[in-house]
Amino acid sequence: MRVAAIHPSPFRFAAYIDRSQLGTFGVPGVANAAYVLPAAGHTPDDVEKELFSLPGVASVQPVAVSTQVVENSLAEFTGVFQVLELFILVLALLIAYNATSINADERARERATLFAFGMLPRRILGLEEAEGLLIGLLGTAFGVAAGLLLNRWIITSTMETTMPEMGMDVVVSPGTVLTAVVLSVIAVGLAPLLTIRRLRRMDVPGTLRVVE
Repeated sequence: MRVAAIHPSPFRFAAYIDRSQLGTFGVPGVANAAYVLPAAGHTPDDVEKELFSLPGVASVQPVAVSTQVVENSLAEFTGVFQVLELFILVLALLIAYNATSINADERARERATLFAFGMLPRRILGLEEAEGLLIGLLGTAFGVAAGLLLNRWIITSTMETTMPEMGMDVVVSPGTVLTAVVLSVIAVGLAPLLTIRRLRRMDVPGTLRVVE
């Protein structure tokens, strides 16, 4: 069959044929689809039952089915990312706790000195949480900026090679950025609290003792 033209639609999986050529495929007079509305006093289910009894009808479905399929597919796709968010939160919490533990060991004499001068554990813990929050916010800002640039590069480079007709742009909602900030703040904010038991049981004289 001779190809007469190429259509400009970005959805290139669609193919069009003149009705005069339908006989070549053995389906003269066939139609791809028909959109109908129920008459007064009838429901879409009534129309579906009646259409199924007609010869030549391959399938009948409500118009909302295609939209529902897309919504379900998107829900499954985003559900994977929600699981990843939880995993990343736990991983970030473990990393923050590990970094806090190492920092506590390295600054044990500094903590003991503060205790010796009468500073309360909650005050020391508050200072460490403030320090961790600042570091977490700086890290989040760098990570979000790098992620936006990487995401834009991946999407635009992929679309240019696979579907050049589609002019797409990458848009990140403020809710996504806010979620990243909140997760980082939770991770670095909870990490110092996990060391409070070690802080309260510190042997101040033993920590301050200098071994020659």
